Amino acid sequence: MKLSAGERKYLLGVILTLSENGWTRLKKVADFFGVRMPTAKEFLDSLTKKGLLDYERRGSIFLTKRGQQMAEKEKNKYDVLVTFMTRCLLVGEETAKKNAIKIMFDLDEEVAERMYEFIDFMTKCPSRPVFIEKFEQFVKDGTYQPCAFCPIVKREGVKENDC
Repeated sequence: MKLSAGERKYLLGVILTLSENGWTRLKKVADFFGVRMPTAKEFLDSLTKKGLLDYERRGSIFLTKRGQQMAEKEKNKYDVLVTFMTRCLLVGEETAKKNAIKIMFDLDEEVAERMYEFIDFMTKCPSRPVFIEKFEQFVKDGTYQPCAFCPIVKREGVKENDC
């Protein structure tokens, strides 16, 4: 089933605002995105018509089995982006959460998907890539130290500062 970026965004909003009992409310979803309730209601109604939510006016909102599966896929992407931004880019968690949603839904879909794939690929590495450690040092004190085994530095005619 093909969903619009807005529908995917609100499906993510539902799963991120679920209570411990597995339900949420229209106001909670609207507040999460900082929009008015009629805006959120429009997307939730669309998701309900597609069989992804159980939602009655002024009632609790539940994900259907299919909605849960699709929402979990979106949440996995969101979690990968948040982890990347907090662990690799060294930004605060709230900033990472807010910007993960922007990356997922405000960028061109192809760019966002490729970015997610790259980050997912990079985070599957069992050891932390050396360049992440080098970046941490750069963020802390502005110093740049190229890797001794960098193939670019080892090429003839390339100076370390050009790397």
